[in-house]
Amino acid sequence: MQQLALAPALFSAGDDPSNSPACAIVNPERGFHGFTNLRNLDGGILTNHANSGFSVVYGQVLLPEFRDAPLDADVLAELAASFDLVREHGMKVVPRFHYSNGEGEPDAELERILGHIEQLTPLLQEHADVILTLQAGFVGLWGEWHGSMHGLDAPGPRKQILDALLAALPPERTVTVRRPSFKQQAYGGPLTADTAHDGSAMARVGHVNDCFLASDDDFGTYQEPGEKDYAVADSAFVPVGGETCAVNPPRSECPSALAELALHHWTHLNSAYNVEVLEGWQQDGCFAEIACRLGYRIAVPALRWAASGVPGGALPVALELVNDGFAAPVNPRPLVLVFDGPARVEVAAEFDVRALQPGEPQTVCVDAALPADLPPGTYRIGLRLADPAPSLTGDPRQAIRLANDTGVEWTDGVNWFEASFTVD
Repeated sequence: MQQLALAPALFSAGDDPSNSPACAIVNPERGFHGFTNLRNLDGGILTNHANSGFSVVYGQVLLPEFRDAPLDADVLAELAASFDLVREHGMKVVPRFHYSNGEGEPDAELERILGHIEQLTPLLQEHADVILTLQAGFVGLWGEWHGSMHGLDAPGPRKQILDALLAALPPERTVTVRRPSFKQQAYGGPLTADTAHDGSAMARVGHVNDCFLASDDDFGTYQEPGEKDYAVADSAFVPVGGETCAVNPPRSECPSALAELALHHWTHLNSAYNVEVLEGWQQDGCFAEIACRLGYRIAVPALRWAASGVPGGALPVALELVNDGFAAPVNPRPLVLVFDGPARVEVAAEFDVRALQPGEPQTVCVDAALPADLPPGTYRIGLRLADPAPSLTGDPRQAIRLANDTGVEWTDGVNWFEASFTVD
C-alpha cells in the first residue's frame, strides 16, 4: 500500500487558515448568502454576488396582489426565469414566499395558501436542483410564522402548510421553519443519527433563525422549555440559516458567535444584516473564520492505496475525510473516485457525505472495481463530489472542492491527488 499524508491546516487542530487561499474557495450550498428578489432578478445581481464569493442567495418572493387570487402565468414565468438565472450563475437559492412585508399587512387565508403551493409544485419540482432549502414562509409578517391575520400561526394550520410544502418538493429537499417548536409540534424529534436522512417529514425540516444572538431567547426564537436544546440536537442533521438582527454584547461578539455557530451547525447566514453585528465580527477578527466555516469544510488529511492493479480486479483505496466547518453538507451528493490515465474510470463509494459531522474524521474504504478491458499504464487518483442533479453534475461550480492548502490540484470539478497506480 502507498500512503500520502497531506496535513491540511484545520481550525479544529488549532490552526488559523482564515486568510489562506484554502479559505477563499467558493463551495456550493454553504456560506454567507446574498439577497435577491425572485420576482425581479437580473443576471448582474447574481454576478455581483458570485464575485463577492457567495454560492448561495436568499430569494424573496413577495406576493401581496395574490392574497385573494390564484397565481397567474406571469408570476410563474418570472419565477421560472429567476431559477434559470440562478442555475446559469452556478448558485443555489433559498426561496421564501410571503404576502406581507410590513407591519399591519395581512397574509392570505389557509385555502389560498394551499392553492398557491399546489400551483407552485411543478415549478419547485423542475427547479429543485438549484434550491438549497425552502423557507416555510407564507404565514404572517415577512413569512416568519407570527402575527397571522387569519389565525395560521397555530399548530394545525402550520402542519397543513408544512405537509403541503414537503409534498411540493422532491424527497431529497428540505423546508426550514422559524422556531424549533414548530417542527417538534408537527413531527416530533429531535433527529438522531439513526433517524436522519430517512426521507421522513421529520428528517426534511430544518431551521431558520432571523435573530441569531440578539437576546437570551433570540427575540422569541426559543419560547418553550427545552426548545433551544431541541434545536442544538436537531441541527446536526438539517440545514440551519438566517441572520443576526441586533447587537447584544457579549453574546453577539466573536467568542460567543463562533461557539454558537458551531453548536447550532449553521449552513448559511445573511451577509448584509445586521450590519453592526457583522462589522463587530470584522473588527474583532472572527469574520473571516466564520466565512470559511459556515456549512461544511471538507479536507483529506491522508490517502492510502494499492500501488498496482489488474484489469478486472479491485484497487483498494482508503480515504480519510475531516469536516472542519460548522455543519455537515445538507443535500446528498455522491463520493466518486476518479482514475485517469490511458482511460478514465469513475467508481462511486457507498458513503453519504451528509454523515460528515464536524470534528469527526471518517475513513472511506473502497475496493474500486477496475474494468476487465482497462488499458495498461499509469493512472492518477482523484476525488469528485459533484452535484447529483443531471442539470448540474457537469458544472464545476456545483462540485465540492477540498479545503487542502497543498497536495491537491483542482481541475474541472475533480480534486486530484499526487497519487497514482499502475495497471500491468
